[in-house]
Amino acid sequence: MRPFMQFLKMLTFFFLIGIFVCSCSSTQFLRVNYQLPAKSESLQGAEVSLIFKDMRKNPAIISRSAKKELRDFSGDFTLVVGREKENGKLIGAFDLSSMLKEIFKQRLENTGINVSEEKHLETQIEFVLNEFILDYEDRNWKITMSYQTNLKKESRVVVSESVSGQAERIKVIGNKEAEKVIGELITDMVNKIDLQQLFGQVG
Repeated sequence: MRPFMQFLKMLTFFFLIGIFVCSCSSTQFLRVNYQLPAKSESLQGAEVSLIFKDMRKNPAIISRSAKKELRDFSGDFTLVVGREKENGKLIGAFDLSSMLKEIFKQRLENTGINVSEEKHLETQIEFVLNEFILDYEDRNWKITMSYQTNLKKESRVVVSESVSGQAERIKVIGNKEAEKVIGELITDMVNKIDLQQLFGQVG
């Protein structure tokens, strides 16, 4: 009986070591979960062209200290979009600019807006990314993000809205908390946009 108990202890030990190693291993992609707000048809029929501009002064996505924790990070993300009462749907792999543009597109379409690929529509919505950086300090993941929304009519800016914010999460094991803090901040900041108010000012 004793050898069997020793075998079970050894098996449990190696199993826990395996979980720890897998949890601590770096990853090439960070998984971002964006949660859409409740679906609305308040802007049904509106049509816009979507423009995304990356105007960050610092092109780095992660700080030096964060890079030590995310050694294999390629700079790309996998995007999962969640809808009300539905499981999250994997959309694909993106670089930062492409991912944020896709998130903004999903946000617009969620209110009934038709997002066109044409760049010269009468109404344009422009998202300008000013800052996006993931930092790691004192066992805490910290993300900072800021952007500006410009709604244009016939190439003239009619109304602008700026959004900025920060979020933190303590590191437990692996990179899951880094992924969570990115998804939480992006969800909060993108969903803050009052699209109905913005579009109301351009008719």
